[in-house]
Amino acid sequence: MIRLFNDNKPFLVPLLLVYALLMGLSMFLFPNSYTIPEVHEPLSELVLGLLGRSHILAAISSVVLVFVQALIVNQMVNSTKLFARSNYVPALLYILCASMFTDMLYPGPGLLANTFVALVMLSLSEMWKRQQAFSEIYDVGFLIALASLFYAPVLAMLILLYIALGILRPFNWREWVIAMLGMFTPYFLIGTYYFMIDGLPGFIDQQFGHMFSLSGMYFQAGLSVKVIGPYVLLLLLLAAWYLQASYLKSQIQVRKFLILLVWALIILFFSFLLSDGLHLKHFVIISVPLSVILSYYLLHFKKQRFAEIIHVVLVLLILFFQYFSVLQ
Repeated sequence: MIRLFNDNKPFLVPLLLVYALLMGLSMFLFPNSYTIPEVHEPLSELVLGLLGRSHILAAISSVVLVFVQALIVNQMVNSTKLFARSNYVPALLYILCASMFTDMLYPGPGLLANTFVALVMLSLSEMWKRQQAFSEIYDVGFLIALASLFYAPVLAMLILLYIALGILRPFNWREWVIAMLGMFTPYFLIGTYYFMIDGLPGFIDQQFGHMFSLSGMYFQAGLSVKVIGPYVLLLLLLAAWYLQASYLKSQIQVRKFLILLVWALIILFFSFLLSDGLHLKHFVIISVPLSVILSYYLLHFKKQRFAEIIHVVLVLLILFFQYFSVLQ
């Protein structure tokens, strides 16, 4: 499968959609096994309210979201020239990472916000090309704020934005101020709306009141986490070893992008501190950097059959636990 998608043929795009459908098929076969997640953020509440309680509509939305996000991730990787030739392997692995656990499948706040996370990473990956990037930096701040209105912990990406400015661009105080203005704009607009309807205190409590709720940090790992988690963690450690071993051999722009990916993975992982507790569904937001790092590792195998074995084992584990959980 990795060999097939290690190309840039147009017919691979529909195959990606089929792949996304395969990874989310259990939502169509066993719709009543999935529950609508509890949400705090206003935009997620709005979108999930529009979906109503139609599990089929939610399943379709989930597959389409993951597919579109995978294409954005792929565009991000290709724009940075991370690989010698364009391919669809990052998109393939994104679909896997975003479907890794059953709790991630339903279109909850994290999955909705991931569209903007992918767009933020795409914008950051192209920022180094611009001599003046005021509008792009403003857009990134705006997208981060918009994503946080779907899933509040994504606010942590503001740290990533300033790290990106430090890595990718020479210091310019105006760019740092513009980043904050972009971040402030969506909150100013939605805050004005709530102020006009006398709902501003409620909005502030709804959006920020559940942050740093350390009482909810207890995490009970199921069998799927105990099996898939160590497998992916081992792959990530091997990928990290390969990244540091090949770092100096890479082009400067590739080095900077890889550093940015590592920071994104760390920041998004620990952003659960801004949520109401530690939940498995939170980790869908690390799918963007995780999928790119894993694809970078797997595509640099000298013998690609080992990469294929790693991929097949991960797919089988994910599908097994999807149906194991719903058929119990």
